Amino acid sequence: MTRLEIVIDSLDNSRYTIQQWSSILGVTRDTVHKWLAGVNSPKRSTVNHIAEIIGKTAIFSGKDSVEFIDSGKPVPEIDLGKKKHASTVAQSSLVDELVAQVQYLRKRVEELEAS
Repeated sequence: MTRLEIVIDSLDNSRYTIQQWSSILGVTRDTVHKWLAGVNSPKRSTVNHIAEIIGKTAIFSGKDSVEFIDSGKPVPEIDLGKKKHASTVAQSSLVDELVAQVQYLRKRVEELEAS
């Protein structure tokens, strides 16, 4: 498959929304929409990141040809502000910091509601 085909297939068959994918990958929703419409092709690093998020490893053969194979690792859980999950290795420190802030604020709200 091409990078674009595998990304479209992966995003269409994932549990995440377009907004969630844009947050996970650090791109705009418009960028994700352009991939899904076949307008733009994602970077190789983005394909690797998507593979990691869905528990796969990207194997590239040539400039644009790629396949995903099972990485043997559990699919990482990502905190998108709705559930408590562990962060992935690929998340930037800024995202990690924001996740920690959201979790702190959620806990603080629960404490205030309880009192």
